[in-house]
Amino acid sequence: MPEQTKRQQLETHLAARATQDPDFRERLLRDPKQAIEQEIGLKFPDGLHISVHEEKLNQLCVILPVDLLTSEDLLPHDIGSDQSAADETPFWKRLKRRKTM
Repeated sequence: MPEQTKRQQLETHLAARATQDPDFRERLLRDPKQAIEQEIGLKFPDGLHISVHEEKLNQLCVILPVDLLTSEDLLPHDIGSDQSAADETPFWKRLKRRKTM
């Protein structure tokens, strides 16, 4: 079995902690960003939005990873009049270009 990514490790830790500690679970649902920051001792960027969803018995939640090639919602101002060129540029290259501007 391949090693878990850091994100998977974090998600596993948060789920286990929320199962063991009802107060943490409540804080995680109410204000996930603050609860996770306090739990791991790091500060997330202001623009980062964090969502936590609690599954119900009659519900299945599936999280799809971001599509780095077509994710316009991440950098909408980078897409100018030349839409086709922007679509061909991977997200991580657009992000790097944005940081150097």
